[in-house]
Amino acid sequence: MRSSTSRPRARGEAPERPTTITGGATGQVLVRGELSVETPQGVRAETRVVLCGCGRSRLRPYCDHTGPCGQ
Repeated sequence: MRSSTSRPRARGEAPERPTTITGGATGQVLVRGELSVETPQGVRAETRVVLCGCGRSRLRPYCDHTGPCGQ
């Protein structure tokens, strides 16, 4: 299942350089760049993600907006 906060690398989409990591106001971690994200289903290549900062997401490491960091 793909989170709405994660997008597959679009064909021809260049990742941002340098990679940026920004803390969201509610605790989310916003990351853009050339990324390899370890998930329970395996490693995924991404160009941008919103990661859970509170540990309550059912889609960890991605934020599913159900915990306090997604409010």
